[in-house]
Amino acid sequence: MIEYILLGFIQGVLEWLPVSSEAFLVIFGQLFGVSINYVDVALFLHLGTLLAVVTFFYRDWINVLLFRDMDLFRFILYATLASLFSGLPIYLLVREVAVGPYILFIIGLGFLITTTLNMKISQEENIVIGQTKLALLTGLLQGIAVIPGISRSAVTMFSLSMGGLKPQDILKLSYLISVPVVILSTIYLSINNPVVLNAWPALPTAYITGLATLKTLLTIAKKLKTYVLTLILAIITLLGAIAIVLL
Repeated sequence: MIEYILLGFIQGVLEWLPVSSEAFLVIFGQLFGVSINYVDVALFLHLGTLLAVVTFFYRDWINVLLFRDMDLFRFILYATLASLFSGLPIYLLVREVAVGPYILFIIGLGFLITTTLNMKISQEENIVIGQTKLALLTGLLQGIAVIPGISRSAVTMFSLSMGGLKPQDILKLSYLISVPVVILSTIYLSINNPVVLNAWPALPTAYITGLATLKTLLTIAKKLKTYVLTLILAIITLLGAIAIVLL
């Protein structure tokens, strides 16, 4: 049980940062000797941080569910549909490949993509695209983040930076659009690989750690200019890439 609690802590801290929590969870899952498919466990643990997002942004979710904020509702809907379009076929391929000797190659490739995106992010700040296109692009990128090594937070923040948004709104939307996809993936995993439910001890840890980390990051983001935020994201991503190689 202790190994799942530690994995939950890793998920709670890294989910919000532009480094791939899936990659770290896969690696530590191997080190801890977790017997469940590593990719499935990594996806399942997002349920803990999902609860943190719902708790922290509960007013926004009430407005969405009651159709009081149709702009946010449409944005989340379009992003979710795009994520399923790109993410499902990639997941079906990756879960069979991302184990054994191929995992380091996949993670390394994923971090190269993530690092490149974050290095370019400050150069793309002046590009502003419409909300519908922004939602679809962000959703498509979120879907490919099912590959261990590609950071969901990094690619969605990169895309959202093209919408002329404030730093705290970039973070907020990045976290909000993860919720429907995590719910659907959890249902899918529970049906197709119910043994993943054995990882439930990790969920409370992921929730508590995730809530604390989320609050801290959003507080910091309110005080930053966009270019400062994106520079920090790029540095964190590079450090994450180095850490993944050393591990």
